[in-house]
Amino acid sequence: MMPHHLPRGKQKAVHGCVVNVPVDPDETCSLPRLPQSATLTVKLKSKLQYRGHTIKQVIRPWKVLTAVYYLEMNNKAYTDVAINDE
Repeated sequence: MMPHHLPRGKQKAVHGCVVNVPVDPDETCSLPRLPQSATLTVKLKSKLQYRGHTIKQVIRPWKVLTAVYYLEMNNKAYTDVAINDE
């Protein structure tokens, strides 16, 4: 079995013989899980009808909320902002 990259994207493929071994899912699912990540990936489009995105950025939501709370208290343009904390 030899892994190789496909011509487009970041997908991978396997060329050659493959042997599948049955595995008990309870053993693999009981591994310790990492905590939820504190970052989110945000992809911005120039128009909603376009398929692809123009900007991709990793943000920290708590930093964005801190900035919005600051703007809400110190800027008259942001006094009507409603924040959903869910």
